Amino acid sequence: MRKPLQAFTAILLLCGNITAKPPLDIRVVGTNWGEVNVSNIEAVLNSAAETLWQHAEPEALRPILVMRSKEGPIVLFKRGPRGEFFVKLNTSDRYWCQYAFQFAHEIGHILCRYKDGDSTNKWFEETLCETASLYALRSMAKTWKTSPPYQNWTSYSEHLNNYANDRIERFSLPDGTHLANYYAENAQYFKNHAHDRNKNAAVAIKLLPIFEAYPEGWRALHYINESVWDEAQDFSTYLRNWYEHSPKDLKPFVEKLAEQFGIRAHIQTSSTAQASRS
Repeated sequence: MRKPLQAFTAILLLCGNITAKPPLDIRVVGTNWGEVNVSNIEAVLNSAAETLWQHAEPEALRPILVMRSKEGPIVLFKRGPRGEFFVKLNTSDRYWCQYAFQFAHEIGHILCRYKDGDSTNKWFEETLCETASLYALRSMAKTWKTSPPYQNWTSYSEHLNNYANDRIERFSLPDGTHLANYYAENAQYFKNHAHDRNKNAAVAIKLLPIFEAYPEGWRALHYINESVWDEAQDFSTYLRNWYEHSPKDLKPFVEKLAEQFGIRAHIQTSSTAQASRS
């Protein structure tokens, strides 16, 4: 007969297997990466992805196949025969910061469950992915001080941090600029220019401290495209739909992000007001 402690341990292990987050399967393909060991590239990419994945929804992802291309960085809408993701990076050799920065951006799209549809608010997804890149670099810089992929890489943590901080210094809005005002001035431009990296970065820098304070917010990206259809919707509606599709524990985070743009994500209707009073 199994002892009670052994049985209890077995139950815990079983539960752990049920709730454990499946590992990412990142595969670097091709031989055109220059003077670099492919296994080292995979180590960097896994490190970058894990900074975000550890906070994401515990869903199983198909393998992520990473190739070098001048068309990158990009994650393709096209998927492999078994649902594999195709990510193209535009870097080579041992430029670890570039690998991390570009790949974290594409992981951001994967966390958003990117899909084709109306592109009116695509700029915001691009901005979140820019935030993901900065977040990953700064997180890796902290981790690599003591636990890099290889022990002789500890000194590279400073380069990761500098790469992120250089972008922050370069693209930050002037001191005293409120994001709500900046968005209001550029709202129409954003609708038509989703990939303006300078402006994406400027907004991302404003959002970065929120994600660093509340890293569970990366889980909210899972729900952001639930309401993206062929029909256009204004940014306020887009954020409110994100709020409505998010689980209860993530709604405050979405609401906090919306507030940065001067938007109320939660609109209290007469029915919800009555429910809150009862």
